[in-house]
Order: sequence, then structure tokens, then C-alpha cells
Amino acid sequence: MITAVEKGRNLEVTVGDGDDAIVITVPPVPARVGAAILALWLGVAFAQSDQPEVDVENMTKMAVGDGNWETIEELRWAESEKVINAATFWNVQGGGLDLVNEMLQDGVPKARQTLCERNGYGETYSQLLTLLSGESGNPTRAQDATPATGTQIGTSGSFGTISNSNEKPEPA
Repeated sequence: MITAVEKGRNLEVTVGDGDDAIVITVPPVPARVGAAILALWLGVAFAQSDQPEVDVENMTKMAVGDGNWETIEELRWAESEKVINAATFWNVQGGGLDLVNEMLQDGVPKARQTLCERNGYGETYSQLLTLLSGESGNPTRAQDATPATGTQIGTSGSFGTISNSNEKPEPA
């Protein structure tokens, strides 16, 4: 179980309960750092980063604070992922405790959507999700009556994997 509360100016994230609970205190970052976290996140989310692995690591270290990184590396994967997401959604520009609670209750995709909407990227984020789901608001056929190359999505990763498909539809 992961819970998060604001104590003073810090976010306290508790992993587990009882005697073996681990409490991670995430300090707030200055607004300029929150904006940098958002810029890195948007770059990765919209495939504009030249080095996404480096940007994600930098973004998460900024969000959780240097003093917490060793503790987070010792957690199980699912625990560390939730702690990192909580710290990021709390410290990012447009974030806060309400966004952390939304992530814990409704999941990361819902919190991502809210974050994008708060920062003026709601429509762009919706279009990205539509593209990745393989749906299209305006499907078109090639003039020779063969289907246009479409985007098909796999199930791996946060945003899925993209592959091209040139399969012909079954005749009606």
C-alpha cells in the first residue's frame, strides 16, 4: 500500500504499513524546476527527446530529491514506480497533492491526462492517444481501394509500440 500526504511543505509518501513501513519525504522544488520537469516529461511523452532514458532519469531525480534516490532504488519495482510518480505529479508544473491522489486512486493515465489539460496540452494528448490506439476520427482509403498504411498498437510500454500494417481488409 502506498499513501501520500502533504506535511508542511513536503510530500510524505508511505510505502507499506505497520512497523516495516518506509516513509519518503519529498521536498518541494522551485517553480523553475517544476517547469523543467514538465518540459522533460513532455519531450519524452511526445517523442521529442533525443535521449529519453537520460531525460526520464534526470526528471525523476529532480522530482524525488537527491536524498531519496538510494531509498527508492532499494524498493520493489511497483513501489518505486508509485513513489516516483507521486513525487513527479506533486512537483511538476501544474501538479499538486490532488494530482498525486488522482494517480493513486485512478491510475497514471488519468493523472497524465489531467496534467496535460492543466498545462494546455489536453487536445494534443487526446490526439496522441487516438493515434496510438489505432483509431482515427477521419479514416481515408487510398485511391486504388487498398487500405492506407495504418498505425497498430501493441500492449507494451506506457504509450504502446507502433508498427505499420498493410493487411488488406476481408471482402464484404
